[in-house]
Amino acid sequence: MQSLKADMIVSGGPIYTALGQAKAEAVAIHAGKIVAAGKAADLDGLAGSGTRRIDLRGRSAIPAFNDCHLHTISLGLSLSEVNLSPSAVRNIDDMIAAIRAQAAKMKPGEWILGGRYDHFELAEKRHPSMQELDQAAPDNPVYIKRRCGHVGVGNSRAFALAKITDASPDPAGGHIEKRDGKLTGQLQENAQNLVFSIVPDYSMDELIDAIEVAGKHMLERGVASVMDAGIGMRQGVDDMAAFQLAYRDGRLPVRTYLAVLGGPDGIIDECASVGMITGVGDDYLKVGPAKLFADGSAGGRTAAMTTPYLNDGDNKGLFIYSDNELNAMVNEYYDMGYQLATHAIGDAAIEQVLNAYENAISTGRRPPQRHRIEHCGFIHPHQNERMQRLGIIPVPQPCFFRHFSDLYASVLGDEWTNRSYPLRTWVEMGLRPASSTDTPVCPPDALPNLASILDRRGPSGKVYGADQTLDIDTAIETMTYNGAFAENSEHIKGRLQPGQLADVTIVDRDIFGLSADEIAAANVDFTIVGGAVAYDRLGEIA
Repeated sequence: MQSLKADMIVSGGPIYTALGQAKAEAVAIHAGKIVAAGKAADLDGLAGSGTRRIDLRGRSAIPAFNDCHLHTISLGLSLSEVNLSPSAVRNIDDMIAAIRAQAAKMKPGEWILGGRYDHFELAEKRHPSMQELDQAAPDNPVYIKRRCGHVGVGNSRAFALAKITDASPDPAGGHIEKRDGKLTGQLQENAQNLVFSIVPDYSMDELIDAIEVAGKHMLERGVASVMDAGIGMRQGVDDMAAFQLAYRDGRLPVRTYLAVLGGPDGIIDECASVGMITGVGDDYLKVGPAKLFADGSAGGRTAAMTTPYLNDGDNKGLFIYSDNELNAMVNEYYDMGYQLATHAIGDAAIEQVLNAYENAISTGRRPPQRHRIEHCGFIHPHQNERMQRLGIIPVPQPCFFRHFSDLYASVLGDEWTNRSYPLRTWVEMGLRPASSTDTPVCPPDALPNLASILDRRGPSGKVYGADQTLDIDTAIETMTYNGAFAENSEHIKGRLQPGQLADVTIVDRDIFGLSADEIAAANVDFTIVGGAVAYDRLGEIA
């Protein structure tokens, strides 16, 4: 019987295979899986005439990143919307100029959408007003979203089309901002749906294009697996159809776990009725948890807190649902067989979610599902203990420190910011935090995200909660294996060990022992998915 020969051997640099294991010198791949990892000399016998070799030349290889909380379609579409990110605009005048330039390319009445602005990063330290957006595009409806996605601003034409007036009441779980009884143009949380519901739909081709573009964007950053954290948020059941069609047509570049939007505006009922519940699918495209929202964002002052935001009266943020409403939905989706993934950033929202989860789990009606709290930002020690007891997985975004921690300190204070997103505590408690980027809230850059775990440094250079930093091996684990664990897939991916899927990221330098800044500045040279080179930055593979 002819011995197995590897399809590919990667060697010539440090290879991280799993937490607690010595770095390997080489890994061998066959039929899309890792078949051996260890000393280079020991793997030489697996090489044959058809074996492709990748020489690391001192570069490092790690399991491909798993960005287990992002928004694929939104990322793809955002790349064609008006870019208002801090790298593109520095003040309100820049924003107006960018929107005016877009209006000049469009017909009167066509919608102008923009996003990724951060009022805290603008020179004026405020949101733009309705009147300023009117100046930018008087003949077009305009709506722009803050980078968190929980707050946005529209112009008069957009509000008129949405039938929002000075007399409009706040919708449930949302807020229409007014000053002296007059609209400012700002909408928070569910109030944004008043505008979203009238923005023209994208075609199916446009949705599939967005999925493909976003997936290729992630491959360039060393990401081979993602969880889309809200199928149905963009365009209802069309979102689900777009992923299925993209997969059928070979246009889904990365492995994808689909969190299905629940709640009154969600698509759970449609999906469950045709058997699309957690676990259905394969190792490339699989239905994941039911996604719910409990609150908003700290930067937008809409995360639900037990204490008021600084210099903002008695504002403690917003709950999206009442306790009874959230309990009912959690119980319903739990009984349907869904894993649960609920957005909760503020401590009051985290408590509400833990109560709802415990209420459902304590019934014992279903086996454990590794339920999740997405973000899980401003948390108390006793809440960590409840998560440990209930088996709840926190899904944080370390990159929030690199982009937003100074803002958090300004709205909640240093004490809260220092103990927010406590990754070291979670690791030591065995909670397996699964780090992600929430892109397009943050850029989809895995290496800067990894760096943020190592230093927790804010935009100003100030470090928040140095006692919660991790070493690089543990940090990699939170961005690889823990993401797989959070989707019940740790038996097939997340490590470079025999039997695991051959999803590999090769970085352009030896990242072990480098500073956080040096890691953030590194590049991904290769992303390998299932043993095939899916991204090759330098064109090294013919």
